[in-house]
Amino acid sequence: MRRSTNLQLKLPEGDDFFNIEDFNENSEIIDRKLTEFNNKLPELAVNSEQIKEELKTQAEQLLIKQKEDVAKQMAEVKKEVAKAIKDIADSKGASTTTFNADGSITTETSLEVITTTFNKADKSILEKHAYKNGTSKTLKIVFESKSIRTTEVG
Repeated sequence: MRRSTNLQLKLPEGDDFFNIEDFNENSEIIDRKLTEFNNKLPELAVNSEQIKEELKTQAEQLLIKQKEDVAKQMAEVKKEVAKAIKDIADSKGASTTTFNADGSITTETSLEVITTTFNKADKSILEKHAYKNGTSKTLKIVFESKSIRTTEVG
């Protein structure tokens, strides 16, 4: 006679006779396990409520932290925008342009320095923008017949 994997119930095989004692023993095991499970249900319900409340509290705390982080970031952005506006206002649109010996041109404003070089071989202009906030970018402008293509260079 085989036994079930989990509850070890007796499983009669084809050549075994039906035995009422085996049936009753299996029924007792099932009854005992169901009773144990039913007795744990109230505890599981309490635990699930507890877990739900803990998750809700954690979610609320994360939301508060995220709002604080966003507020700090927004304050930084506002500060940077105010500084940029002040820099623009202070400069009154003034800029200085220098024609360099190597053929390049440098234009400096209150916000950036632009260095422009010309490449006759591929008919392109390379503009290097160095911003006063420490960032930079380089643009390549290529003249092809009647069109102009501008791309940002790594």
